[in-house]
Amino acid sequence: MTESLMKVLAIGTVFMFIPIVIQSIWRKIPVWKSAIVTILLTITGVAGIYIWFFVENLEWGGRSFYGAIFFVPLMCIPAAKLLRIPYKSLTDISAPAGCAMLSLMKLKCYIDGCCRGIRLYRDAEGVSHFFPAQLVEFANALILLAVLLFLSRRNKKEGTIYAWFLTLYGATRFVLNFFRAGAKPYLWILPAGHVWSLVAIGIGIAWMIIVKHEGKKTPAVSDACIEETVYEENDK
Repeated sequence: MTESLMKVLAIGTVFMFIPIVIQSIWRKIPVWKSAIVTILLTITGVAGIYIWFFVENLEWGGRSFYGAIFFVPLMCIPAAKLLRIPYKSLTDISAPAGCAMLSLMKLKCYIDGCCRGIRLYRDAEGVSHFFPAQLVEFANALILLAVLLFLSRRNKKEGTIYAWFLTLYGATRFVLNFFRAGAKPYLWILPAGHVWSLVAIGIGIAWMIIVKHEGKKTPAVSDACIEETVYEENDK
């Protein structure tokens, strides 16, 4: 891990702490727990991006942000028990934080020149102009951060914010991946970015459906209805 990446992760951890604290205040979660959650998210994210790159390429050395996205809900299972925070609340507050870290990572990509966009055109002087993929993804991450915070504040159905994160990021990343340079087929004709975007969308939609129908039971028959039925049987 390079020194510049460590600096970005340090700044990103502080940046993530802001939306986590805001949502923790809404949910009346102690600030010290918010700090621990932030650190756990950073550790999980760092491990996830390297592990997922290995899953994709069977070699070490690169990073894939989808590793962080897919591993965080798994990390929240033991973390929720350890910190005594409801699992749904923990995943909810983790989603906007992921966007915060992603935005800084995309700025680093822009500075380093990686994840460059496709060439748009070449001017009369022979200079190539490329689609600003890193900056567009940076803006997209900030927009998703704002949207998820809004949903977290207004959405009464707890446990769906991370599902929205998976769905929205997957959808926007699927489109933006068309403008990335050097995308090679990974599964059939689809590059890895498209494949994991579709997986994220599928998980997000399934997650929301499960949460929506969770706890729904057949309405209990009231005592008045039972008594009325008994009277009707006795009158026959």
